[in-house]
Amino acid sequence: MQKNIITLVVALVLIAGLFWGVSHFKSNQTEEKNSYQNYYTQKAIQKKEAQEKNNSQKSANQEVILYFGKECPHCHEVIDYLKEHKVSEKIKYSQKEVWHNKDNQKEMMKKVNECGLDPQKVGVPFLYAKGKCYIGTPDVLEYFKNNQ
Repeated sequence: MQKNIITLVVALVLIAGLFWGVSHFKSNQTEEKNSYQNYYTQKAIQKKEAQEKNNSQKSANQEVILYFGKECPHCHEVIDYLKEHKVSEKIKYSQKEVWHNKDNQKEMMKKVNECGLDPQKVGVPFLYAKGKCYIGTPDVLEYFKNNQ
């Protein structure tokens, strides 16, 4: 009788160990599968972010922005030229006022820094065109005259 009980206990321990091993093996496989999925998902996200950043940089380098001051006579000389020669029909550009708009002013300063210019020596009219900076009426007008 005692042999039967010992055999039964040993059999139960073996069966319990077998169930534990199978469930543990399946759980490790699931974790490993999830780990691979997470790795490849993360890689796909990183690749997409890199592509978006590259596209953003490309489009930023294609933008043409004229920064001006509302009361600036030199700026109005440029704006009048643009209107008279219908430059907006030939070149896609935007105009941003910086004397009364702090957000536009901050944006302009980012462009100034991007071009490696001394912010203390930069005024309006200021043109950021395709990654390059132009300061003052003569340079800004020259850009528009040469790129129509």
